[in-house]
Amino acid sequence: MRRTGCVRFIVIAAALVLAAGCDRSQRDAPAVPPDAVTRGAVSETPSGGDDAAPEAGGTFALTVPGRGVLTLMLPAGMTASPAESSVPGGAAVRLEGTGPEPYVITLTVVGVPGMMPGFGTGAWLAEELDRWKNALPEPGLAADAVPVEFQLDAVHGLYLNLEDPSLQPGQYPYLLQGFFDVDGCIVAFQTLHHASRASAVNRFLAVLKDADWQPETAPPRDAVPPQPPETETPPDVPAAY
Repeated sequence: MRRTGCVRFIVIAAALVLAAGCDRSQRDAPAVPPDAVTRGAVSETPSGGDDAAPEAGGTFALTVPGRGVLTLMLPAGMTASPAESSVPGGAAVRLEGTGPEPYVITLTVVGVPGMMPGFGTGAWLAEELDRWKNALPEPGLAADAVPVEFQLDAVHGLYLNLEDPSLQPGQYPYLLQGFFDVDGCIVAFQTLHHASRASAVNRFLAVLKDADWQPETAPPRDAVPPQPPETETPPDVPAAY
């Protein structure tokens, strides 16, 4: 009986030591960092789901004839395709995002600052947004809407986030419209989406933050045009008296 009691005591003690070691290893294990947020994007992390960091969505180069190239950094889940520009001499791209709710962005490059007197200034951006609002099918729906200023790094402008004034069954219930100076080019930016909170539109505008504008190079203004080769000058002829 005594030997059996000793054996039982040894087994129980070993189990307690093993349990303590497991508990210590769990307490000493490093904490798992939260999912990385895509650079420039602001969004809420849903509960559950895959813990892997999102992969980059690539880039899209929008060429504006005679002006330059606007390169967009696309987040994961976004696709890009050329779109027809409503602005003569401009260029447009259609961006589609998948989650957490789908949305469609139409970005149109309308010009560069200074190509006309006052074009692209803060006052021009505000006036252009006001003209767009007054041209809505039902301007009364946006009469009391106050433009929101947006400025981040090399991007600044104004936008409105409204219930879609011309909503059709099955379409997006909200519409964002803005005009921005993006790294030296002026763009019109429209998004059809499902976000009711104004703070949620940051993830749409994030596509502007990392955009890179490269204007076409032009010859220096002080460049001297080539001159024709010099010819020998005949000797002076004395004047006749």
